[in-house]
Amino acid sequence: MIDEGYYRAFTVVFFVTAMSVSIYFRSRAARQDSNGSRDGASGPAMLVMRLAFVFGLLGFLVTYAVKPEWTNWASMPLLDAVRILGGFMVVVTIPCFFWLFRHLGKNVTPTANTRLEHSLIITGPYRWVRHPMYTAGIAFWMGMSLFAAKWFLLLFVGAAFVFLMLRTPREEANLQARFGDAYDAYRLRTGRYLPKVFPAGHSR
Repeated sequence: MIDEGYYRAFTVVFFVTAMSVSIYFRSRAARQDSNGSRDGASGPAMLVMRLAFVFGLLGFLVTYAVKPEWTNWASMPLLDAVRILGGFMVVVTIPCFFWLFRHLGKNVTPTANTRLEHSLIITGPYRWVRHPMYTAGIAFWMGMSLFAAKWFLLLFVGAAFVFLMLRTPREEANLQARFGDAYDAYRLRTGRYLPKVFPAGHSR
């Protein structure tokens, strides 16, 4: 059996690495586009999610790293093989973040709104999936949940997925209003969160 200290240490490494990639590309996008979003307001739903992230998720991870016994209530009895599989999922998704952020460039925004100089990205992972960032994010946190063996993180994954499902239609409506027929054609040949099996079919 692998010592729990290794799991805690790598959980911190995984989290810091992923957040560093996200912060780097998001801050670079903000610097490149001084005009910002059409609408800078995040809305109450986004505010709630950010507060949940800062005080809930981040607080839980810090507690798990520093005072692991305080998080025993959220533990799951998983085999080392399952936890290692979760770590593998995390390791795979981190370069995916780098890949999709590179293609998204300055178009990344903290809200569902498009930037004033937004462009339709159809390269890299966006060639097959319209929202690969959401897919990679869910996969990352599922992997973290298994690796840390904490059901609380799985609960967060479920809540985040519901939120993204509610946010996605608004985001796609903004893109359709911005790019019109070009976005309609793009939507027909791509999947929302996973690649389409039959690109000529209806939007997933």
